[in-house]
Amino acid sequence: MSAFIVDMHAPGVTQKSIDSKLGLFCAPTGEIVFEDVKVPKDCLVGQKGDGFKICMAMLDNTRLSSASRAVGVARACLEHSVRYANERSSLASSFPVFK
Repeated sequence: MSAFIVDMHAPGVTQKSIDSKLGLFCAPTGEIVFEDVKVPKDCLVGQKGDGFKICMAMLDNTRLSSASRAVGVARACLEHSVRYANERSSLASSFPVFK
């Protein structure tokens, strides 16, 4: 596997935004399709066959931010759930009474 830089305006390259997702709206997400795209040899990143190593290095750089983002989302979910449970009532009593 090798890594390449590809001109997004090259013939055969199409891109589409993915707008319907459950979270992380601050991070744009999209789909890129390559159909019969001709990529010149001088667009190779690193050495031939280094694509997996380059990909894993990039993944290593994003793991910490992904983990911290997940902790933030989990914290927000917990805070929202606790607030909802404290406001909700059933059988003429609020849920905290049923502890």
